[in-house]
Amino acid sequence: MTCPSCGSVLIEKSARDHYKKYFKITQCKQCGGIWINESDFKKLPYKEAQKICRGFKKTAQVIDNIYYCPSCLISLSKKYEKKVGGSLVLRTCERCGKFFYTCKDLLDLKKKSESSLIKTPSQTR
Repeated sequence: MTCPSCGSVLIEKSARDHYKKYFKITQCKQCGGIWINESDFKKLPYKEAQKICRGFKKTAQVIDNIYYCPSCLISLSKKYEKKVGGSLVLRTCERCGKFFYTCKDLLDLKKKSESSLIKTPSQTR
């Protein structure tokens, strides 16, 4: 599978949930973007997201304005989440339901969702 943002290879990585159990996420080895479903997003603690994103740039490089689902190969839909200082763009596949996040967006959303300041992705639909 290729990254919706930069076109590099997506690789599977292990992450730990709040109970220290492992589960798989898919991450771009170049830009650090995360391809994840909602249930895994909910399991991913903020501190684990920080570990996963360590060493990657604050933003992902965009090939063009259209992002494509690495699984279904259809264009991703944009969802907007309001946050302090602007809005966060969530990109989701309408067919498989997965979301694509840059590391910066993932960390922003996890930090805010764990402090109960914003809704989870499904509540933004």
